Amino acid sequence: MSRYRLSAQQPGLTVTVGWDHPLCTLFAQVFAPAIEDDEAACLLWIGTALREIPTVAALQAQLAGWATIPPAILDCLTHDQQAATPPTPLQQWVLQRLHGPGAPRPDRAEPRAGGAPRAPLRLQTTTIAHMGGFFYGDPTAYDPL
Repeated sequence: MSRYRLSAQQPGLTVTVGWDHPLCTLFAQVFAPAIEDDEAACLLWIGTALREIPTVAALQAQLAGWATIPPAILDCLTHDQQAATPPTPLQQWVLQRLHGPGAPRPDRAEPRAGGAPRAPLRLQTTTIAHMGGFFYGDPTAYDPL
C-alpha cells in the first residue's frame, strides 16, 4: 500500500491518494481536520472496493474539484500499481470470497459428486487447564514435564 499527501484546492482540507494492493485499486481520501467527529470529517473516500479505481486517469477524474495530482505523484502511483505482484491463488480465493460471488477453495476445484457442496472446514481445538494457563491443540500431544 502506498500513500501520498496532496494540496487540496480548498484550504483547510487534507487529501491523500495511494495504491491499495490487497484491493487492487487506487484510492483517495479527503478530510476536513477542523471537524472533530471522524465520520463527519471524512468528506470523500473512494477506492474502498475491489478494483474500484483501476487507472490513474480514473482517480484524477474522481478527484476533480478536490485536488489536482502533481505529475511526480502520478508517476509514483503508476509505478506502485505496475510494481504490484499478482495475488497468489489463495489471495485470489479470499478476495473472491470477501468481495464477489462464492468461489471454490483453491484445492477443491469442484463440489463433491452429485453436486452437493462440501461442508466448510471447522478447526477442532481442545482446551486443557494447565498450571493456571491453557493449552490449545491435541491433548495427546501434551507432555507433562
